[in-house]
Amino acid sequence: MKPVVKDGWGTLSGKVAFGFQRNSALSAVRNLIGVQGVTSNIVVASPVKGADVKRKIEDAFKRHAIQDVKDSEVKVDNSTVTLKGHVHTWQEHADADRAAWAAPGVAHVENRLVIQ
Repeated sequence: MKPVVKDGWGTLSGKVAFGFQRNSALSAVRNLIGVQGVTSNIVVASPVKGADVKRKIEDAFKRHAIQDVKDSEVKVDNSTVTLKGHVHTWQEHADADRAAWAAPGVAHVENRLVIQ
């Protein structure tokens, strides 16, 4: 990854394997003193295999007892994961989001889980 700062504006370029790595880099730079804004040219470079990503997310749900997987839907479209269904707590909602971001090649997560 290559950071460049000019006149208070940061630009991050490069490739990462996971979407959460891109988000972490943006968060770290965004909060530095003197930084007025950040442009991200970071690309999530891992190939996404829809069925594989879906299985990994569902396995993470089971490991963390997030929810009954039958009550949820994990849809993978290119590098975007969409989560739908129901969870019981805000913690489960956040855990599901983290599980999706942790899958290789995921660049965007749309968390549409509803708390019941």
